[in-house]
Amino acid sequence: MVKRFPVMNHIMPAVSGRDRIIMVLFMALLTVTSFFSAEWSKWVHAIVLIFSFLFAFLILRGHRFNTASTRWRSVVSHPHTYMIGWLVIGLAGVFFSVHWYGSLSYWFLLAAYILIYFSAIHFFRTWRHIELFNWGVIGVGVLGALAGFVMFLNQSSPRLSGFLFNANAISGVFILLIPLACIQWIQAERKLYKTIWGLSALTMIVGLALTYSYTAWVSSIIPLYILLRRFHRQIFSRTTVVIMLLCAILGVGGLIGFRYAQHKDLGRAIKIYETISYSDFISSFSQRWNFLVSAIHMAIDHPIIGTGLNTYQDMYARYAETVNEQPRYAHNYYMQAFAELGVFGGAALVAFIILVGRRIIVVIRRETDEHRRGILIGAALGALASATHAAFDFGWHFALVFILFWLMLGVLMAWGRQQTGELASAEADSDRPWISKMISAGVLITAIVVLFRGLTVFMGAYLFDMAERQAQRGEFESAFASYEQGQRFDPDLVVYTQYAGLAITNLSLLTADQRAALEQRLLTLTQRQPEQYRPFWMLGRLYIAQDQYERAIVPLTRATELNPLFLPDIFYDLGFALYSQERYDEAAQVIREYLDVYYPGIRVRNPNLPTQLAALNYLLGEIMKTQRNTARAEYYYLQSLQYVDQFGPAITGLQSLSEMQ
Repeated sequence: MVKRFPVMNHIMPAVSGRDRIIMVLFMALLTVTSFFSAEWSKWVHAIVLIFSFLFAFLILRGHRFNTASTRWRSVVSHPHTYMIGWLVIGLAGVFFSVHWYGSLSYWFLLAAYILIYFSAIHFFRTWRHIELFNWGVIGVGVLGALAGFVMFLNQSSPRLSGFLFNANAISGVFILLIPLACIQWIQAERKLYKTIWGLSALTMIVGLALTYSYTAWVSSIIPLYILLRRFHRQIFSRTTVVIMLLCAILGVGGLIGFRYAQHKDLGRAIKIYETISYSDFISSFSQRWNFLVSAIHMAIDHPIIGTGLNTYQDMYARYAETVNEQPRYAHNYYMQAFAELGVFGGAALVAFIILVGRRIIVVIRRETDEHRRGILIGAALGALASATHAAFDFGWHFALVFILFWLMLGVLMAWGRQQTGELASAEADSDRPWISKMISAGVLITAIVVLFRGLTVFMGAYLFDMAERQAQRGEFESAFASYEQGQRFDPDLVVYTQYAGLAITNLSLLTADQRAALEQRLLTLTQRQPEQYRPFWMLGRLYIAQDQYERAIVPLTRATELNPLFLPDIFYDLGFALYSQERYDEAAQVIREYLDVYYPGIRVRNPNLPTQLAALNYLLGEIMKTQRNTARAEYYYLQSLQYVDQFGPAITGLQSLSEMQ
């Protein structure tokens, strides 16, 4: 069997059963997280948290952490000091966050990533373990590329996306893994291995090209330059590199041609250059520049503790200079860290990246075996590309990409410990056993807390999904019960807003006690989280549903102050409440100010916006009609139809005007 399938002997070396279980868990985590379609899916969140506990329990339990080097100078220069500082500052910032629950949720996810990182450091202690990791992660990358090809050919997306949320995520995977696959292709001596690594690299290179991700391409420039400079003799002495480049070009061209030819639209394939035009590049750059400037202003206004983890999307509307898009992320992980964690949290993250990079360079220089050094260089170049990409895009907010990055760092740091004999000294160290035990206890306590959080998120996700399915079937009472039960496990404000909206839409199904309880809960949320627009909005909608328009005005006004740009429905609700109270001038002013922001012809990515703008123009027309200003009423009805053809309410309004005349 070994002679017939030498590759299997290579990827399944003689390791213990326990180690195989752990490796299967690592690969399962990477594979499963790649099958989810959102960067902030609660299912992904739960899976990462639960798996991180399994790693910590199986790998770190009973492990003696090295406490021999406790001098102040070594502590200051060690990257882990700043990584832990980053995590501690993130937890402290929860108490000052504008959305404390969202910040706490994201903090648990960061804690899980760090548990996975420490587990990798203590697991990948032999070269056989690293080889297993090597084969596994390349396999995940190739699987993602092949899945992306299928979806690209089916025209499910204009860019290659695969099982992941979008092209930004899968491009983040490719730039991490392509250098590793390329170096092994260059170094392989046996024809079989050369073919495997060459095809793997080729598949991912074609996939990277089809993502049309400018930021990923730019982030690969420096790693590619280092790769060519370090291995130029091996690369250019082989004619296979020319063949590989030709195959990559043919692969990209063939997939594009087949995609459009099967739909008899070959002209689009010929004009594919329009997809990566200069104007699109400038548009993408200007958007990212706006996000970056907004993050800088947030950091300046909140220099010490920041706004709280994962709150950029909540604060952006107050700093935005354009309304083309409402981002969830600053597209620059470092600047977002400064905005959300203040100067100390942002500096801790940057210091960790710099110091861990310096240690990795030392690890590579110490390695004397050329083959091993090549693999270490490949992993390091992938990590460098990912760290660069984090300054231009939001790849690190996808679980698979960030887990791969932390694993790469963990593998490289693990081999550095093996080189210096740090693992052996850690086991033999007995000078300060109580410190080692305290660290071990702290790690396991953190892991247990993370596990508890993961289980609650898992149960919440299950119940929330059940509630959505029940609501779609019209089983509203069951949906209300599922939402309420899910909130006990995961009291997420965003999910509660969905529940409140469903309840308000079906208010007749609620008893008087349930309505009172809903109102009290929303009032409590407005007091506990006064910087969040969602509870104010839902409270206003609840009052409108009960014809209590005067009471609705105050919370809706507060909601518009907190989120003035990206939710037209809030402004419509406020305008309608004012209109119902015959405060026509105030209602018209609210709507006009909002419509001035979204001028006709503006390009935005919100597909619901045209209908929402049509509704606002219609309501403004109704106000003008009530004031007997028929000319202006007709103008706004027609404006409504400019946004949505055959918009029913506007057509009815025009008919009523003709009847009046």
